Amino acid sequence: MKSKVFLISVTLILMMSWTASGQENELAPQILTSDLIRTQTVEEQTKEVSFVIVDSDNIVEVSIDGEPQVFEPNSTVVIDKTFTFKKGKSIITVVAVDEKGNKQEKTYLVGFQVTEDPAMVKAEKKADKLFWKVQVGMDYEIDDNPTLDFSSPIDVEGLDIQGVVPDNEQPDNRQSVKATLILGLGKIIGIAGINQTTYAKSENEFLNSLAVYLGAGYRITLDNTRSLLLNFLFLDINVGTGDYSQNQIFSPAFQSSYKDSDGFYRHLFGLDYTIKSFADSNLSAGNQMVWKWEYNSLDAERLDNFKSLIAYGSGNDGTDISKNTYYGIDLDWENRWESGFKWDLGFGLKYINYENEPPLSSEAGLGSVRVDLPFRFSNAFGLQFTDNWYAKFTYDYTLNLSNKNIYVRTIQGISVAGAF
Repeated sequence: MKSKVFLISVTLILMMSWTASGQENELAPQILTSDLIRTQTVEEQTKEVSFVIVDSDNIVEVSIDGEPQVFEPNSTVVIDKTFTFKKGKSIITVVAVDEKGNKQEKTYLVGFQVTEDPAMVKAEKKADKLFWKVQVGMDYEIDDNPTLDFSSPIDVEGLDIQGVVPDNEQPDNRQSVKATLILGLGKIIGIAGINQTTYAKSENEFLNSLAVYLGAGYRITLDNTRSLLLNFLFLDINVGTGDYSQNQIFSPAFQSSYKDSDGFYRHLFGLDYTIKSFADSNLSAGNQMVWKWEYNSLDAERLDNFKSLIAYGSGNDGTDISKNTYYGIDLDWENRWESGFKWDLGFGLKYINYENEPPLSSEAGLGSVRVDLPFRFSNAFGLQFTDNWYAKFTYDYTLNLSNKNIYVRTIQGISVAGAF
């Protein structure tokens, strides 16, 4: 059960990090100029400004203060413009759109013959627009070992491995539904949603779970490529027929992103700190701290994406025996062809050390305390119908080599998800 709750928590934390970091459209054209800054005052009434707009796709539309500009579509466009400023404050708005519909907008606040800094005059700034998105998904899967019953595909010297549930009685079907609402206004973003999993067998009712979450994020832009992310997530987890825990997750991070003719890249260095409150009165408050480095690489055609996660963490689930430290790495490739065929592949490995829990045997070569070495392999293929909707067959394999809890688990099924 602990692994199930941990998976729910990690999934939502990663989703929250992705949500906040994705507030700015990094795939859209980049608007550059050395003649203007975002807020400034000028001494001359007229000013020559050169805008350089770059993208991996052809730029097909550019407008300045609502006036369409004439140019030949290209991946690099130079627009020269002469501005004549009126006394007071003026806002220059530049909008660029590429051939795939990606849009970028930048505004510049310019003061002419003003005594105060125009950056201090908030009334002149353009109001932020509210945006929203709903993500939904449904999975139907066969779980061949939902209770993580003892099993081992290899001989482990010194350990007598005996499961509790007979192998032919372990598999069970499960259904999962999830929905997330994303709201954004300027640099602030919020999410709210649910994630519910239900097993078919009555004896596995204690494994059913319902996660309800509510969060907010704020982005501080340092320059065109770097930003700070401040995220918070409240997560309520019910397991079986009752409450399990409430979690408060704080996730500050530093993000660096850039693009070139080959694609788009993002590095995120962050911390996830979780405070856990358990419904069981026998459990004290728990916590978890995870330091992470996430890397994303998306090709210029926006079809193939590589993601990696390297993490170090420590924490507990409300007892001394659950105190642990871990190291982990995850590598995932998402590939899509123009025909819509989709193929995803992933690997992951963790080393988890439980400092206060004795092993079943010290002869397994993993030390005098409990050690888990979970390895995962995932494979999925299907069709991407639109940019937002897909269906795929999924296969997830987990092998936990351990001196305390050895198990093998395979989950396979059908997943449908999308957004609108």
